[in-house]
Amino acid sequence: MRKIVIETGWVPKELDVYVDVDDVIDISHMRSKGLQSGEELLHEEVIAEYVVLPCSSWRPGRASAASAK
Repeated sequence: MRKIVIETGWVPKELDVYVDVDDVIDISHMRSKGLQSGEELLHEEVIAEYVVLPCSSWRPGRASAASAK
């Protein structure tokens, strides 16, 4: 992993940072347990309004047709 720090005179410098992590990380406690009491499913129209799908024609810095609405 790289970290960038600013040295004297506002000069950026990249540092190599090593972080020890386990080979396997258990994130099962973050998985959904299904619909809970008090929750309701969203309609497909609402989901489609907020879901962003990858698009091969998207480029950084360009506005998409959806955001131009």
